[in-house]
Amino acid sequence: MFDFDDMIDEWGIPLEIKLKSGNDSGHYEAGEWVPDEGVPLKVKEPLLPPGTNASPGTYYVGNRGGEVEAWDMDWYSKQPNIPDNTVVNDIERNISFKVAKKSDYQPYAGITIYNLEAVTTNGQAV
Repeated sequence: MFDFDDMIDEWGIPLEIKLKSGNDSGHYEAGEWVPDEGVPLKVKEPLLPPGTNASPGTYYVGNRGGEVEAWDMDWYSKQPNIPDNTVVNDIERNISFKVAKKSDYQPYAGITIYNLEAVTTNGQAV
C-alpha cells in the first residue's frame, strides 16, 4: 500500500465538511427539503483542479454512452464513505462545493478522491 498521509498533510488546506448536508436525514419546511445540520468535520486536506491540463473553471470528462460529467475540483481525502451531495467548504477562499462522484482508493493508498462541483463562489451562488 502506498502511504499518501505525508502528502495530504503537506498540501492540505482547511476544509469544513458538512456531513449531514445532502441525501441523509432532514425534514420538510414549507414543502422544501432541509437537511439536518450535524457538527461539521474540520480537516486539512488538498483540493486540486482535476487533471493535469485543467484551467480555471469546470473540467469536463467524456464518459461511456456519450454522457459528459463535469466537476470543478478534486478533493484528496483520508475520509472514507463521504456521501454524494455532501457540502465541502474551502474556508480560506469561502467557496462551497458538493460531492458529485468519488473514486475509492482506500484499500491501496488510504485515500478517496472526491470530484466536487462548485455550489458558491465567495458567498455567491454558482
